[in-house]
Amino acid sequence: GLMVEIQEEGNISKNYDVLILVHNNPCAKLFSLIFTWGNSPKKVIENNCPNLNYSNIKATGHPSFDLLHQDLIGYYKALFNSNYNIKPNYILINTNFGIYNGYSNYEESQKINNNLKELYNEDKKKEWLEIEKLQGKVLFEFLKMIKVLSKSFPQKKIIIRPHPMEKMEIYKKEFKEFNNIEIIREGSAREWIVNSEAVIHYDCSTGIEALIARKNVISFCPFYNEKIVAKLPIEISTKFNQIEDLVNFIKNDYKNQNEDSDKIIQEKLLKLECYL
Repeated sequence: GLMVEIQEEGNISKNYDVLILVHNNPCAKLFSLIFTWGNSPKKVIENNCPNLNYSNIKATGHPSFDLLHQDLIGYYKALFNSNYNIKPNYILINTNFGIYNGYSNYEESQKINNNLKELYNEDKKKEWLEIEKLQGKVLFEFLKMIKVLSKSFPQKKIIIRPHPMEKMEIYKKEFKEFNNIEIIREGSAREWIVNSEAVIHYDCSTGIEALIARKNVISFCPFYNEKIVAKLPIEISTKFNQIEDLVNFIKNDYKNQNEDSDKIIQEKLLKLECYL
């Protein structure tokens, strides 16, 4: 049989270090085919990974994106409807704070991945700790923001979907008394995106998926460090630093004053193409 590779996280940051590192790993030569999100990451691999057979690298896109286009999105809607009994048009909040709220710290992660020594040195440890500090600050602002949304929109259902690498306990503890908040882990993020009215995230790739699905995409960004965030999901979202501004945006039916929503979506999709 053939062994093929497609990067799940693709190319949401223009920091190509990890993309280059994994494709310079001897294991990369074992793949019969390597599928990339687009031509940009394909060129990065070709220009920096001399030991690969470049004819095996194909710029194909990613199924998780393709199935969210309007002519194919019915697949995920049917999947959702067959698995869950939840009315559509909820607010979906996807969190991705796995460094701060994850199952392992730096040292434990290093032991688990002891064959990837290039990812575990003093510089990487410093970066890990910076991300951990940032995510901790952002997470606690998210908790405050979600409580405000719950009280501001008691008639709306709010679905919180923590990243698979996150622990659930903090969310269960903080929102156990909130009747319109549900915390879920089941299914893929895409199943939950397609029936939402809006998706709120920090710098998560699900923001990109929600844009392609033509949802209202919001990045709640109370703190920002351009050196360590994934910029693309933030750039293609409507960004808010303050909870009050986010609440007013939702009250105004997800519109800013004098804004052409369709034009904004097209501009964001064009920005997305720069990364592909």
